[in-house]
Amino acid sequence: MLHAKDRGCTAPGCTVPGYGCQVHHATQDWSAGGHTNIDDLTLACKPHNLLVENGGWTTRKLPNGDTEWIPPPQLPLIGGTNTYHHPERLLPKEEDP
Repeated sequence: MLHAKDRGCTAPGCTVPGYGCQVHHATQDWSAGGHTNIDDLTLACKPHNLLVENGGWTTRKLPNGDTEWIPPPQLPLIGGTNTYHHPERLLPKEEDP
């Protein structure tokens, strides 16, 4: 299910494909009591998963199902979502007849 939905790591700019990723709990880590609910799961490569566990990054699910990555406030970085594994999202939408 996750491979079909995310296709790869959901961290912005990451190119690691789905089979090189781990399952990541987007809002509350499993070790902290997070539920293994498909609506809260996403794919993250090991380095990005560790950024959440040890580096102060947070993630959350957006209403459209994408995972937003949020850096810690002290880092001058921009978070966001990853479109790398979904090139079809960058194509212009066809006009309805």
